[in-house]
Amino acid sequence: MSSVIFQFFPSPYVEGGAAKSNIQIADILRDSGYCVRPIIPFARHHHDVYDTLQKKGYSCMRLVMPMSVRPQTFKTNHEKLHFYFRLLIRLCFFIPNEFILFLMSIKYSQRKVLFYHGGGNLTQGFLCAALRKLPLIIHIREFIEEDQNWAYLSERLQRKYFDYASVSICISNALEKKFRTKYPTGNFCVVYNAIFNALSGSNRAVSSHKLFGKEVPEIVIVGNIAPHKGQLEAIKAIGWLHDEGQEVHLTVVGDPSHTPRNYLNEIRDTIDEKKLMLTYPWSGIKVKLKDII
Repeated sequence: MSSVIFQFFPSPYVEGGAAKSNIQIADILRDSGYCVRPIIPFARHHHDVYDTLQKKGYSCMRLVMPMSVRPQTFKTNHEKLHFYFRLLIRLCFFIPNEFILFLMSIKYSQRKVLFYHGGGNLTQGFLCAALRKLPLIIHIREFIEEDQNWAYLSERLQRKYFDYASVSICISNALEKKFRTKYPTGNFCVVYNAIFNALSGSNRAVSSHKLFGKEVPEIVIVGNIAPHKGQLEAIKAIGWLHDEGQEVHLTVVGDPSHTPRNYLNEIRDTIDEKKLMLTYPWSGIKVKLKDII
């Protein structure tokens, strides 16, 4: 598997456990054969994350984001000067962060995969639009329970951008408080309000598309399988791939103990368990659904 995963670490309002979870995700994906190259915001509270990843052997990219970073967040005068220089260039040429990310993305071929993790509705929307020619887009949003407009905006962005993607995943984890309290697993407790909207439709010949650069696709979901209608649609989409004659291996980066039993029953009713393998990479568990129900 030769895909490239970009990990965009959390926005400034997310610290501690979320960053730790992201490093774990990066490790799991790298151990699974992906080439992982993190993109980390140039902010004070990300220095520890950057140092940790560098020690682990990752080749990290630093990204200055004038809209979310303040000069006082930098440790040295050199970093502060770098910030002002980049800010001046962007102001002179009106280059937004979205365009900088777009310039990064166009370097890479269609066999590559973007793993984008960060906040900002418009940034995510523009980024997904710029990268819609990629085989797979995984789009994750941080916990913002108070953002009542996210579901509506997410739906608009999908209609505008994702219809043109051969395969796309749009993940929004605006969790209900009771679910977050019951399963307090941070980023691994991801629920999905819209997944595989391009894949589950009939407007694309997905069966002829090479996912991850090979004919037999492997679908990777970051987060535990959670009782949410959107994710059930994703499972149905995998079933649709089976109907098209494809073999699909579903990998869930999460903990099987946090997958509710009744939801696994729904999955079992949706797809013949003999057709679906479920893998939890970090625990070495590789079982059929019927073995954990």
